[in-house]
Amino acid sequence: TLWRGVYWEMGYNLSDMIKSGELNEKYDFVGVGHILRAYGWQMLTDYHGPVILTQAFDSERRVFDFDEQDVVYEEIERLVLLGIENLERTDGLSAEDSGLGEADLIYQGDRDKWIKFGYGLLALSKHRLTNKSSYDPQEVINLVNQSFTSNADDAQMRFQGEVSANTNFWGPLRGNIGYYRPSKFFVGLLEGSNPEFN
Repeated sequence: TLWRGVYWEMGYNLSDMIKSGELNEKYDFVGVGHILRAYGWQMLTDYHGPVILTQAFDSERRVFDFDEQDVVYEEIERLVLLGIENLERTDGLSAEDSGLGEADLIYQGDRDKWIKFGYGLLALSKHRLTNKSSYDPQEVINLVNQSFTSNADDAQMRFQGEVSANTNFWGPLRGNIGYYRPSKFFVGLLEGSNPEFN
């Protein structure tokens, strides 16, 4: 699911959103796009280690090289800082005029919350490097202090939940996994009765 989310669902869609935002002076869209891309890289590399980053959206390639995590973490930091910079811009269209307020299902166009999200993401990324000589705990604390201050800042996707099309993919109304059940083999692994243990 992470690979699908980063490369396909967000992938070129974020690239198009960022490019369109730059062309139309919707810098809040640009900022959110960079932060969401950084979030995708963060989740993907934390789970899988080396990932395809520098060649990821090269449409001429059919085979891709994996980048080590130090490269990915540098890109995460670059993207978050670029996102925050765009969200703090005072030129261009406001959130009301740009349409971010209506399009943003997480923070309804609240730039300050997106900036806090960005700082939280930076803190998370920097804290992943605790075994490196460059690790600076005070820097992580400073980033955390610029991030979320209460549960009201949490990034949450809300669903209307009225029909299948506006419901959580994993929810019961959507019915995508309604007939899936754990097998006897799997349950046996969990409770210790599987013959593989003998």
